Amino acid sequence: MGRSSVAIEVRGLSRTFHTTVRRPAFPGAVRSLVNPERVARHAVSDITFDVAAGELLALLGPNGAGKSTTIKILTGILTPTSGEARVAGVVPYRERERNARNVGAVFGQRTQLWWDLPVRESFAILRDIYEVPRAEHAARMAEFDEVLELSSFWDTRVRHLSLGQRVRSDLAAALLHDPPVVFLDEPTIGMGVVVGHFLAERHRAGASHGGTREEGGAQGRDDRHVTALPAVPGEERQPPGEARWTGSCRSCRSSCATATRPPSAPSSPGSTGRRATPDGGVLDSWGTELDLLRHS
Repeated sequence: MGRSSVAIEVRGLSRTFHTTVRRPAFPGAVRSLVNPERVARHAVSDITFDVAAGELLALLGPNGAGKSTTIKILTGILTPTSGEARVAGVVPYRERERNARNVGAVFGQRTQLWWDLPVRESFAILRDIYEVPRAEHAARMAEFDEVLELSSFWDTRVRHLSLGQRVRSDLAAALLHDPPVVFLDEPTIGMGVVVGHFLAERHRAGASHGGTREEGGAQGRDDRHVTALPAVPGEERQPPGEARWTGSCRSCRSSCATATRPPSAPSSPGSTGRRATPDGGVLDSWGTELDLLRHS
């Protein structure tokens, strides 16, 4: 794969957070103040992958696997502890402003809109920030409104929007400047079926022009690629630095299901967080995310 055809390059990416352990009770609080105990938490551990221009990559894994942290590094929000990453030829955490013009991002739990302003005014501010010509801005807003029905609430302050309305607004804001790379972190939160189909159609249209989309905990398609991240970097069943599976969604679903534990092990749901699949395999605690993989 030539460098010019690679939209995202990740090599040995790691991110470690250091936190202070809070000891219980007042004596413990004093000890924590005088002699704090710090522990390291490895959110991302030595991951490597490429995403070609026009390709969709879905990151699957349980809570704490490092999906959101990976996306935050690639959008320039966080700096990695070690390793390298390039997005559209730009190192995101070194050239944040340049990278921001190349990417769009939707974080399901946060909004990029102005909380106290009507949605329409937020779009106008983003138009000026990204220097989108007014004619192009109007054309894109008309396209988004046709599917997302933004005009029914775009004079409403963002703080008064429902979850579904806010997600639709954030999605339009991320695509407003027509970025070549789009990151979606938990994009299915508050998203209806119509919006899901809109995303699929936008990706197909973008793929024909080299657009790329990366998702964390997201819906996927069988002709796309999936990287499954382990819950704990370095756990026995998953050596650090290796994706558990990279391939089509269908292959990932069947292979990961049969690789979690022997068929003779209990397969009923419960404290183990695992369950049986129709083909006799077993999905582990992140297997429920594989249920999101459906044909369009």
